Amino acid sequence: MVKRGRKRKDGYTLYRRSDNGSFAMRISLPGHLQFRFGLGTFDETEAKALADEKFLETKILAKNELLPGVASFDVLAGAFLQVMATKAENDPSRLKGYRYSKGVVERYLVRFFGRAPVTVIQHKQLMEYLDWRSTYWTEGPGVGEKWIYYQRAGISVVSAGA
Repeated sequence: MVKRGRKRKDGYTLYRRSDNGSFAMRISLPGHLQFRFGLGTFDETEAKALADEKFLETKILAKNELLPGVASFDVLAGAFLQVMATKAENDPSRLKGYRYSKGVVERYLVRFFGRAPVTVIQHKQLMEYLDWRSTYWTEGPGVGEKWIYYQRAGISVVSAGA
């Protein structure tokens, strides 16, 4: 239960919760869900400052399509790999790290988490991933792979799978 708040010109509504009296805020951005945040303060001045900060942070996340519930794991993984590729282009010493990360992310992480929203990935799902990963080559999807393709020292190498 909340008390009705006034919508500010800034684009959010600041209000006091009726159950404990602390301040909270509600943000409505066009094309996105409504977001509610508890500000954890009873002081109105401090609440306004925290709300301004949280509103700007949420707008930036919305602009970059990184809001909770919107971004799927595979999209964020692709963005991560793109950043790593750009860094590797600018600094060749990072190329090895990029290649390793790309293999792990594409072969294991994206295959397991897929299009799941990042907000649903919690401790339980991480433990399930570790179990899945430990049996990937023996009982999981990797059991049918006959060959593993990779590059070493600029040469394409084919290795026998599991």
